[in-house]
Parts: sequence; structure tokens; C-alpha cells
Amino acid sequence: MKIISFLPFLLISSCLFAQKRTEMTIHFDFDKAVVRPVDARLLDSLVAAFPKNINIEIYGHCDSRGTDGYNDTLSLKRVRSVKKYLLARGVEISSITNEEGYGETRPAATVHNSNYEIINRRVELVITIPEENAVEQEAENTITKIIEDTATMAGTNIILKDLNFIGGSHHLLNNSYKSLNDLLNALKKNENLVIQIEGHICCMPDDEDGYDYETLTYNLSEERAKAIYNYLVSKNIAPERLSYKGYGHSKPIYKYPEKSEQERILNRRVEIKIIKK
Repeated sequence: MKIISFLPFLLISSCLFAQKRTEMTIHFDFDKAVVRPVDARLLDSLVAAFPKNINIEIYGHCDSRGTDGYNDTLSLKRVRSVKKYLLARGVEISSITNEEGYGETRPAATVHNSNYEIINRRVELVITIPEENAVEQEAENTITKIIEDTATMAGTNIILKDLNFIGGSHHLLNNSYKSLNDLLNALKKNENLVIQIEGHICCMPDDEDGYDYETLTYNLSEERAKAIYNYLVSKNIAPERLSYKGYGHSKPIYKYPEKSEQERILNRRVEIKIIKK
């Protein structure tokens, strides 16, 4: 069994805010190529999130246990398992543009113990989508009207409608740009407005936070709120007007277990709290 020492294969963190490329990672049980239920939900969200004209590259990996030949074969089995799952859910075969198994040669984690090996037992999906041409609305928008209503006071929470996320990720679904730019325009028009961005997750039996498969940490709701914060700051909204916080699954719209993908999408949400008008 060969031991390779080099920097882990890096996942490019490309948010879906007008970007052409994003990535998703799912993981596997030891010596298995079957998609786990938790990862099946991620793949379902992927299929729901993107239009038909996407390109998907699928790369399989193993941990360091087993021979080189065995791991090469297993990594390809994992690739084919993911491909089969996507095709069964309507992804066109022409959308899958590359399939490769790397065995154990590209570890994401180089510490060899049971806690880290699952990080290496993975399939990485690289998704390329058409660039989103989000157009800022010129007319008064819904969030602006709510904020300017005299009944909206400090402490009021507003759900950002249609601003939702891929499961297990802080990447936005493709239909989120309208709501995001709605919020941006409201902040530009109301220069005294100060808000807190609040992230929420789905699919947890308690109020704990979820696992972010990109950061490899249990702070998914905070990462979702932070993604919105970073976008607004990148659009020249002053950081002192913004803060962010993650609430995990402590404030779901639909209680666990959610009964449908739509309920899961609605629990994977961001709200804003008015701090000052």
C-alpha cells in the first residue's frame, strides 16, 4: 500500500452567486459503493437545484486501506453508483462529461485514523452551469415595501422568500438570485437599515447545527448566513450594517422529519432580523 504525502485535493469554494462552477462531495461507508441516505438527499437537492443544461464531472476516491488495484476499482464503483443514481432521477447522460477513479492517490485528509478515513471515502462532483444573469429590479420590491411599512419595527423577522440552499451545503439554489437582489436593493434604498442575517437548516432530530460537507464542520446554518453576508459586502454594503448568526434546526418551519423535499427546502432558509431602521 503506498503512502503519498502532498497537499489534500482542494475543493474550490465557488458560491452560486453568478458563478459558473460549484462542487459537491458525498461520502461512503467503509468498503462500500452504495449511496447513503444522507447523501441521497444531497444528490436529490442537486437535481432539483440546477437546470437541464449542466455539465457534471464525477471523481471517486478511497481511504488508504486495501491494495492499490482494489482501491482503484472501488473508486470507480463509487463513481458509477453516483452516476446511476443521477440518471435514475432525470439527469441526462450527456450532462455527465467526465468519470474517473483515483483510488487512494488524492486524499482529502492525510491523518490515518478512523475519524478521518471517511473524509477520504468520497465522490466529488464538479458542476458547471450557465452564468446566472441576475438583474436588479428597478421597481420597488417586496422586501423594500415590508421594511418601509410602519408596522415593521426593530426586532421584526422577515423570511427571504425563495432564498434556499442545496442540502448539506451553503450554496444557494439557482432560483435564489431574485430574492437576494431584492434584499440588496432594500439595503441600498434604506441607508439607515441595519440587519442580522439568520441561517437555518433542515433534517435534524434536535436543535443542533448541521454538517457542512465543504468546510467539514458542524456549523452549516452559520455558513449559510455568512454566505449572504459575504455577498452583500461584496456589493458594497457596509459591514457594520450587517451581522450573521446560525440557529441550526432550533427554529424549523416544518418539524423533523420533514415529509417532502419542499419542506426540507423551506427549512433550509435565511431570515433577516431588523436591528435598526
